[in-house]
Amino acid sequence: MANKTGQWCKKFEQAFAKYIGVKHCISINPATAALHLSVIVSGICPGEAVLVPTMTFVSTAEILYYSYIHPILVDCDPKDLTMSAQDARYKLLQARAKGIRVTGVIPVHYAGKMVQMDWVESLAEEFGLKIIEDAAHCCGSKYFSSRHNKWLTKCPTSLTQCYSFYCTKCITTGGEGGIVATDSDELADKIRILFLHGLSTNAWERFSEQGEIFYDVGTLGYKYNLTDMAAAMECVQLVKADHLRERRTQAVATYKEALKGISCIDYLQDESEYFVHAHHLFVIKLNTKQAPLSRNQLLQQLKTYHIVPSVHWKPLHLHLFYQKQGFPMSDFPNATHVFDQIISLPLFPDITEEQIYYVANTLKKLLANG
Repeated sequence: MANKTGQWCKKFEQAFAKYIGVKHCISINPATAALHLSVIVSGICPGEAVLVPTMTFVSTAEILYYSYIHPILVDCDPKDLTMSAQDARYKLLQARAKGIRVTGVIPVHYAGKMVQMDWVESLAEEFGLKIIEDAAHCCGSKYFSSRHNKWLTKCPTSLTQCYSFYCTKCITTGGEGGIVATDSDELADKIRILFLHGLSTNAWERFSEQGEIFYDVGTLGYKYNLTDMAAAMECVQLVKADHLRERRTQAVATYKEALKGISCIDYLQDESEYFVHAHHLFVIKLNTKQAPLSRNQLLQQLKTYHIVPSVHWKPLHLHLFYQKQGFPMSDFPNATHVFDQIISLPLFPDITEEQIYYVANTLKKLLANG
């Protein structure tokens, strides 16, 4: 199957496939489209259901609705905010008892730390689930698999893994961008057809000396291709990927040193002996029972000091649309509780020690009695 993008897209796809150790990469714009195409080629059918964490960005679940597939929201593990293994099994069994066909799972790697995919792989084998990994946060991440006794960048039985290169991500196009990674020749060929209108050839191929003037459309497709200019930027970024991850890792270590002494701040579980963390985000948890301010009050106070933090994320079940779909708060005690505690502090490769200490000292001032 010919590559249906320009030369820089082709170069980037080959380089990224080598970087993460997979057979195929297809550059997509944006990463939400990478998830959408993954669902379309997965074989998951309309009317079936897929396990999705409630602690994720909305795109992870909305792409299921596009195909009339039902998301089953799963609570998070309070230690690292990834999908809870216990709740995933419970929700799956609960759905099957109601006659719902659960045929897939989309684990989301959170903040730069991968889900421990061994349990996902075991669950998928037991119940015949298809795995699509949302790896938007995880360029440069790895996990140690006890099942396979080695370090992995992708679960061996996942259909695809979907990366984001949005402007805030670990490496970036400067705007929108993403990639689908897969070891399946069949899935890669299907995605390469679908992501550009279902065309048999693209403009780059038609206007070459050896190219065919005419094209055919054999299936309904989408306009999801990445531009060559964006791919050229990614090629440069990819060369720096490990260096950028090291800069983020160093910044997180500096933050933790600078924040020492604030008793009402906790961190997410890292477990560095089992994970290589991309540190896309640096998320702290505010112990609201000890802190003199609520999380929302603290966010507003930080802005008065020209510090603009964020929150990742508002769990899906707290959004109005998902409440209308019948997802009660009581089904997600961990995510509901932690949402009022989490803050993503400013983090980027070029953040300076001075900037980090300014953030930390401001937090110490605002939380002096906590």
